[in-house]
Parts: sequence; structure tokens; C-alpha cells
Amino acid sequence: MATWKYKINVKEEWKKAQNDEISLQELAGLIATKLETLPCYKDEDLQTIVEDLENFSEDPSGTKDDFDYVWEAVYDWGDTILKDGWPQTRMCWIGTF
Repeated sequence: MATWKYKINVKEEWKKAQNDEISLQELAGLIATKLETLPCYKDEDLQTIVEDLENFSEDPSGTKDDFDYVWEAVYDWGDTILKDGWPQTRMCWIGTF
């Protein structure tokens, strides 16, 4: 089991999107806002991801596939190994359920 340097919780937002209470564009914008508050926001990779989420949030023609592409980058960034060994330290736990 990994330990996480940072954590964000987007469970409520994720559930609202699954229930069609908010759009994927709104979800992307809300997640971008949460990621911007992390102390590691100066990280260039994270800034690029946040920019991609913000761009998607402003694109009314964005599709689920477009969102999934950006979301994969979020998860990949979160799973970055900061310290190998036992237990591993990874960048950011992202709570969606």
C-alpha cells in the first residue's frame, strides 16, 4: 500500500457527474480548482494538467473521450512515485468513490 504526499477528494463532484447533475465540463473545472490549491501546484506537469482541465471545462463540444484523455493524465500524475521502497510514496491520492 502506498502513502500519498497529497490528497484531494472529488467524490461529491464525481457522483454528481455520474448522476448527470453536472456536466463533464463542470466536473473538469471543479477538479482543476482543487488541484490549483495543492502546495505542489508550481510543478509544470500539474500546471499543464490543470490547463488541460480548464480548456476542457470551457469547450462545450468536449466529449467523454476528451475528458477521459485528460483524466488519465491526472491519474498518471497522481501515481508518480516520489519514493520507492516499502511503502512507496506517491504524489497524490485522488478520491472519486
